[in-house]
Amino acid sequence: MKVELTVRNRGAIDWFAGIPKKLQGPRFKRELGRAVADAGRKTKTRVQRKVKQQGGFRLARDVSQNTQGVSELGALRYRIFSNQRGMTLGHYKGLRSLKRGGIKTGIWNAPRTFESGYAESGRYFIPKGEGERRRITFGHKPNQPRDGRGRFAVSKIKYASGRHELFGPAVRSELGRDDSLREFKTFAPAELGRQVQKRITKLLRY
Repeated sequence: MKVELTVRNRGAIDWFAGIPKKLQGPRFKRELGRAVADAGRKTKTRVQRKVKQQGGFRLARDVSQNTQGVSELGALRYRIFSNQRGMTLGHYKGLRSLKRGGIKTGIWNAPRTFESGYAESGRYFIPKGEGERRRITFGHKPNQPRDGRGRFAVSKIKYASGRHELFGPAVRSELGRDDSLREFKTFAPAELGRQVQKRITKLLRY
């Protein structure tokens, strides 16, 4: 998902056509492009804050380091996007292991408990089936038969194979939706207007 801040009305370049020549030609277009870039950078910061809040990210850098902003001066456009996928649950708020077993996390600011969840080397998983849950729970296999020497014999229980790794929301999926989209629509147009006015004032002054 990506959001774009763009001066779509090409006639804006001739906004003041017929009056001061300072507001015509390539210099005005360059200044207009810089206004879009400045507004885009400020908008990106505001949107990143909303993404952090709505996704339940623990650290701001998990969002900022995975969000890109690209200015296209010639096209009068600033793109805000991310290619980052969901991260392990340790990057989100509210993660803790429960005494009774399982894990709890606060992703999307909506606490959720995975009763059969477990941690392994900093990663978090849930089994695909109840059989898998019994298999990975050390020392709790009362139905496992033993041979004459007390060793585990071949079991007739068919355990489910595999497990699912748990990830939180991705930055790229949180851009352009919910609070981050509302922030973009509210802040970006107003900030773009401020930046354009600032550049016009500068051109008229010098």
